[in-house]
Amino acid sequence: MKDKVYSENKIIIKNYSYLFNSFSPFMLFLGFAIPIAVIWKYTNIFLIGEGDINLTFYISVIALSYVIKVTIQRLHGFKIKPPVFIISKDNLIYDHFVEDYKFRNIVKKDVDSISRVKFIVNSETINSYGKVNKNSLIKRFFKDDIGDGFIWLVTYYLGLISFFFFYMPIKIVVLLKNREKLSLLKKNLLIEFNDQTAYIINIYSESDYKKIYSILKENQIKIDDSVALSINLKKEK
Repeated sequence: MKDKVYSENKIIIKNYSYLFNSFSPFMLFLGFAIPIAVIWKYTNIFLIGEGDINLTFYISVIALSYVIKVTIQRLHGFKIKPPVFIISKDNLIYDHFVEDYKFRNIVKKDVDSISRVKFIVNSETINSYGKVNKNSLIKRFFKDDIGDGFIWLVTYYLGLISFFFFYMPIKIVVLLKNREKLSLLKKNLLIEFNDQTAYIINIYSESDYKKIYSILKENQIKIDDSVALSINLKKEK
């Protein structure tokens, strides 16, 4: 994961959270393990003549086929043209996939529109770009929509579980392999903008961090000392 591309006045960083989320433990369990278990069960029942294959079997086959198809598409799309953050002294661009890997969306933000930059530990969130909900959890349950509050709570903690038990060990191995400091685990960047949207940029090398820091410093933008554990960004179309 050290194949970043640089020029004199910009830095391009691949967004690896796309791959992490494609192979999250919950995705693997729901998309692969359960359908395979069901297919295996009914295949054995049919072969030994103790029952017929029912609707559940066919639904599982369809579900597994769909997950395999989407996974292959995502890997193929990432290999051809991965989602990237392009950071320069004037703007920050997020070039990424939209649903189908064949279609892309380019989000462009001016550096002048940055309202805050802070560190974040979990950079492998579902959305690397989206709307920041600054309401407290209590307000989300009682002032906003209860369903949205519940979904936020579930996805937030599932994301943390995935990060600490799955994503973080992989990142540690990658950092050690590339002889990078483990302190980079908490140097991913949460960049918030005036329109209440934000980028979450994963950092895998000290060189990346220093280049981004230099661009921010040149624009007189400081990074807060505070470190966020994680965040849920609402998907922006």
